[in-house]
Amino acid sequence: MRFSIEAAFASIGSFAIVDEPLGVFYGTQWSRNDAGQLLIQANGLPQIEATSGNIGSPLPNWLGGLRNTFEYKAWTLSFLFDFRNGGSVWNGTKARMHNLGVSEESADREKTFIIDGVKLSDGTANDIAISARTYWRSYKGDAGGAAEEFVEDVNWVRLRDLSLGYRFDFRDKNIGIQYLNLSFTGRNLWLSTNYTGVDPETSLTGAGSNIGGLDYFNNPGSRSYLFGLSFGF
Repeated sequence: MRFSIEAAFASIGSFAIVDEPLGVFYGTQWSRNDAGQLLIQANGLPQIEATSGNIGSPLPNWLGGLRNTFEYKAWTLSFLFDFRNGGSVWNGTKARMHNLGVSEESADREKTFIIDGVKLSDGTANDIAISARTYWRSYKGDAGGAAEEFVEDVNWVRLRDLSLGYRFDFRDKNIGIQYLNLSFTGRNLWLSTNYTGVDPETSLTGAGSNIGGLDYFNNPGSRSYLFGLSFGF
């Protein structure tokens, strides 16, 4: 038994299924032989399976964090690193951009392609050439490509926040103020990830949703800078 949680697209949706991770992706898949090779049709494109299947989970294998604070005389430096290992993101943005021919990868319009696989008709190695338009629209794009083509397994290291502060001590100055703190804080300053989209942390369903991993022209996480001033008497 399975219940759809988010199925805004015909080729992919998030589901609640017994014995599966919450929000597991079920979507269209390529047909393959027992050796895992794509089955290529007479038009040079892979065949899509008749039924959808499990093509990934948005839940990571593990998440981690590293928080530390250093103090030297009047200076204080603190930071938080976030780590993520595994978990899938559906890069629908890239699929659409390939389809429209506006991605960097699809810039060469004159090239022809032969998709690696075997012919559905006789099992021999595929040698059917297709145009760049067909390749980027119907294989690497969302005008016929299987949803599994756009699901990426994601890792990241992210500098979640960094703070630097300086404390002025006036306790011996007899001016009515004991101290003054100046601080600078930056959030989401740096990201290292294997994800080919903009930001693997954003989700189409919004920050308050418990379903993640759907990227369709989402806005990336915002970067912010804060300056602080505090004092005590």
